[in-house]
Amino acid sequence: MKKFNYILLFGIFIFAFVLRVLYLPKNSLTFGYDQARDAYVSQQIIGGDLKILGPPASTPGLYHGVFYYYLLAPAYLLGHGSPVVAAYWIAFLNSLTVFIVFYLGYLMTKKGGLEFWRHFSLRSLLKVHSTLLGYQTPRSVFGRCP
Repeated sequence: MKKFNYILLFGIFIFAFVLRVLYLPKNSLTFGYDQARDAYVSQQIIGGDLKILGPPASTPGLYHGVFYYYLLAPAYLLGHGSPVVAAYWIAFLNSLTVFIVFYLGYLMTKKGGLEFWRHFSLRSLLKVHSTLLGYQTPRSVFGRCP
């Protein structure tokens, strides 16, 4: 792959990260019940209380996966419990999808993946929710595009 493509890809990554953290320096992070629960459970994990159940679903007795708690735990550890640090952490991890999408596009098209990335980015940028920690989940890595 050409050096220009690597520079362009890194520029796209920086652009994706900036879009996700654009309003975070103004402390405009929405921190609701779900985010508080996730922060509390992440703090328990940091304290040594390992979890095997995720948050409860709307169906009684059914639970989501626990992976998100473990994904948040390092951010809350490094940020001493700050949800803003956790939002930056999740935004960074979510921005890494640029590389994954580019690589998958390259594998599928053998044309550098830029066309594939452009479709992905235009679709996912329509729903940028940079001020709500819950919307910055790594759903674009592990799930479908929003």
